[in-house]
Amino acid sequence: MDIFTLEVHDKTYGINTRISFLQVGLIYQSQESNNIGIKNGMFGNLDHHNFNLLFLGSERFTGKKILENSQYEEEIKKIQARKDANLQEIPEELKQYYINNQSLKQENQQNLPRNKFYDVYLPFGTKKSLKESTPVLKKRNNFANSSFYTDIQLRVGLYYGFTIGFNPGELLDFLASLVGLDLYNDNER
Repeated sequence: MDIFTLEVHDKTYGINTRISFLQVGLIYQSQESNNIGIKNGMFGNLDHHNFNLLFLGSERFTGKKILENSQYEEEIKKIQARKDANLQEIPEELKQYYINNQSLKQENQQNLPRNKFYDVYLPFGTKKSLKESTPVLKKRNNFANSSFYTDIQLRVGLYYGFTIGFNPGELLDFLASLVGLDLYNDNER
């Protein structure tokens, strides 16, 4: 699932293509968009959004999308603050919301060591903008993960949209794993 990207999403407008850290196009994919599909070895409702204006932009992928309901969050805080809280008093849908969110957070934590998440500025694929850091191109930890740089994607949207992608580096990593090598150090242990 690391090799291919296939997402269907909403709240996306425009078209762009990205080969490694170089992109071209005009696209806006909202932070509130719903992304269902496969990306970087994860499947489901993903937290992925980006912006691209010609060659400049930003892209973010943080794994599974955590559900957000401010009313439920307030109720959970009130219950956690009470020392005499009785589990039978808690409504079932509030319990389910809490369990689902904890499960999604745990899954994202488990995927963190695979180094597939990123929040980058393009065209360089850096974690900091050039304005924020003058030596941004000199430090290795200012850059996205290795597999980001071998990714090829096409994104199209007119409110509803799709992303298709192929990562030749991940294909090479898969083939190398057949002989016991892990090029991206992302195999689950």
